Formats: sequence, C-alpha cells, structure tokens
Amino acid sequence: MDSGIDFSLYVDGLERCDKQTALSIFQDRSIIKDLGFEAIDIQDINCFYLYAKETLVFLKPKDEDKIEIHICCPRKSRAGVRDIFEKGVQSLKKIDGCRQVFTTAPDGRSALINMLKRLGFQKIDNRWVM
Repeated sequence: MDSGIDFSLYVDGLERCDKQTALSIFQDRSIIKDLGFEAIDIQDINCFYLYAKETLVFLKPKDEDKIEIHICCPRKSRAGVRDIFEKGVQSLKKIDGCRQVFTTAPDGRSALINMLKRLGFQKIDNRWVM
C-alpha cells in the first residue's frame, strides 16, 4: 500500500491537519492526563488528520495490506468518537489492498477496549485488529 496515500480522499469529513492544530489537541489537559506526558513536537505530520474540527486521527499504512489507526480528542469531544471510528474504519477497509486495520489500547482504558470489542476488533498479541 502506498505510504503517500491521502486518507482524506476515502473518509468523509477527514481533512489534513497542520502541526499547530495537532499539537493544540495533544496539549489539552485531558489528553496529557491519558498519555502521561505533554507533546512538544510531531515528527510526521503527514500521518495526522482532523475530523469534526477536534478529533485528531493518526493513519499510517503498514506492510502491504495494513493500516494503523489511532484517535485522539479532548474528553469533552469523546461522545461521538465511536461513530467516527466505526465510519472511518469501514471506509478504510474499502481501500484497494487494505486487508486489516489495527490500533492499540492500554489495558487500563476499559471504555476504549469495550468500544473496540463492540466494533468487532479482536486482540491479537498487543494489537486490536479488524
């Protein structure tokens, strides 16, 4: 799968994200608390997208047929995350060559893990895979 793919062409409502916007989301207090650190820089901004103006989406092709995905948003914006994640994953699975979408979830994040299970993800090794 092409590592230069623009995922905003495949997922409705997804747009490229600039570094300043991504950092401002990462520096929200609720995110710092979840991550355990404050981000001060982003190395590969090309992997970051913005959905609904406040949900940061990380998308990166892996191997020939896999896409890694992570979502980050302030606590106040988390109400619609499941819907965003579900629609996005279904759109990604329609990309030619994509056979697997995966993410990770820390063991202590039970709400996130439950959401992944309800969406059909399965834990394989340290990844949640669909």
